[in-house]
Amino acid sequence: MLQLRAYVDYWKRCIEDQSSPFCLAGVLAVELPSLPAEVAVAVQGHFNDLAQWLERVMVLGKKQGTIELEMNPRISSQFFQTTVYGAMVMARAYNDPNKFNAIIDAFMQRMRPKRR
Repeated sequence: MLQLRAYVDYWKRCIEDQSSPFCLAGVLAVELPSLPAEVAVAVQGHFNDLAQWLERVMVLGKKQGTIELEMNPRISSQFFQTTVYGAMVMARAYNDPNKFNAIIDAFMQRMRPKRR
């Protein structure tokens, strides 16, 4: 869970203080059909690498009992990516970092193990 928190906290800081541009891969992914083939492959590679890392983190977190997943790790990693990138777009579209924070915090809360 700590690795996922560090990942989203990076984007939270960037969105809150506008210290870093929006994720370039996210911007380019929207334009994928019009990109040169080698750029498109690199963008897809970024998302594939990120999904694999997220999946490994989720498998490990599930094994350690620090993450509870509603779906299998592969789908959960894609759901996580979609949530983060969608929250980035919403925060930028509304010029409101709180939109990103609220969406991400709610998503992260869903992955916390339930106390028994």
